[in-house]
Amino acid sequence: GIAGGQQLDLSFEKKKKNFNQIVDMQKKKTGKLFNFCCFAAGIIANKSSKEKKLLSNLKLCIKCLIFLIILNHLIANYIH
Repeated sequence: GIAGGQQLDLSFEKKKKNFNQIVDMQKKKTGKLFNFCCFAAGIIANKSSKEKKLLSNLKLCIKCLIFLIILNHLIANYIH
C-alpha cells in the first residue's frame, strides 16, 4: 500500500532506479491516492457499488501515473 510505496521511495533516494521500480513505487504511493480519489467521486455522486468499483480501477488513472513516472524520471536524472 501507500506505506510500502513510501518505503520504496525512501530506499531509492540518491540511487538509480529502473523503470519497473519507479512504476511499482508510483502504483503503491500516488496510484493508491488517485485510486481513492476516483472511488470517492463515485461516493459523492451516489453511484452504485459496481460503478464505484469501476471508478476506483487504477487503469482510469493511468494517464496521471504515466505523468508522474515521467516527472519522477526527469527529477531523478536531470533536475538537482
